[in-house]
This record gives sequence, structure tokens and C-alpha cells, in this order.
Amino acid sequence: MNQANFSYYDINLTKGYTSNEIYVTGEIKNNSTVNYSTVLFRVLLYVQNKVEASGTLKIAGLPAKGNKSFEAKVEGLHEMDERTMSRITRCEILFESGY
Repeated sequence: MNQANFSYYDINLTKGYTSNEIYVTGEIKNNSTVNYSTVLFRVLLYVQNKVEASGTLKIAGLPAKGNKSFEAKVEGLHEMDERTMSRITRCEILFESGY
């Protein structure tokens, strides 16, 4: 599946309940003509070119050309404090599978 079939926007990061969690919220759009019952994505947070946190995002009921709000919990490779969060330079959401 081509990554261009999905786009995401309005990404926000929020500190989680434990020292290495971050919640990522936003909107994702299915740009394809395929209706999905369930779609699985990998969420990666970077500081410069190094992955600092990763997690999975599962979205149910994503219709063709449709949008969905989402929230994903990602866990850092070490303690994620406000200083570390402020250094995050990029968020990537990568398609893994769907049906």
C-alpha cells in the first residue's frame, strides 16, 4: 500500500501517565477508494533523525475518502519529560496493514 493513500494532520503530543509515555492525537484521512474495517499504523516520533518513541495505532471503520480522529499511546526508549518532548522534530505515521 502506498503511504500517499493516507494523510494526517492536526498532530498534538501530550505527556502520558508514566515517565516514558506520550499520547499522539490528530486526524487521519483515507485518500484511497478502499473502505477499511480496520487499519493498523506504526507511529514514530523523532528527535532529529533518531527514533525516540514508537507505538501502534489501530483505527476501526475508515471509509474511502473519509477522515477519523485518533489517539495513540507511544512509548519512549527512555524517560520522556517536557524537555525531551519539546525536542521532538517529526512524527511519522506509517501504514502497516488493513482489511
